[in-house]
Amino acid sequence: MSKLDFVHVELMTSDVYVEDEVSVAEYSAAYDVLAELAYPPERSRETIAGLMESLKR
Repeated sequence: MSKLDFVHVELMTSDVYVEDEVSVAEYSAAYDVLAELAYPPERSRETIAGLMESLKR
C-alpha cells in the first residue's frame, strides 16, 4: 500500500486532519487491521438481515 500524507477524521461536531508521520502510520495500521477483520459484503448483508429479523420478534 502506498504511504499516506495525511488522515482526515470526522468527529460528531468537527473534523481534523492528522499530518504527523507517526500518527498517520498508526491510523493506516488500524485501517489495515479493520479491513482484514471486516466481513465480505454478502456476509454483512446476511448478518444485518438476520439482526433486523430478530428485532421484529
